[in-house]
Amino acid sequence: MIADISVFATETRNNVDVAVNTTVRVDLTLQPGRITETVLVSGAPPELQTERADISTNLESHALENMPVSVNRNSRTLLSYLDM
Repeated sequence: MIADISVFATETRNNVDVAVNTTVRVDLTLQPGRITETVLVSGAPPELQTERADISTNLESHALENMPVSVNRNSRTLLSYLDM
């Protein structure tokens, strides 16, 4: 006897005796099989606008003092907190 379902591993039981005109119960424990999923992402980030400076952000000193920044005071970390 072989049980094969798409999301489970195949389970096989050998030597199952079935007499004529009878019902035999065989309990199986199906283990999860290998499930693979492919995700395709297409597209590109918006093009970086470098010709004009019409997008800007001003930081006040009190805003800088209250921002959670790592010990090294990395300026790139500050940029991640801006609403742009």
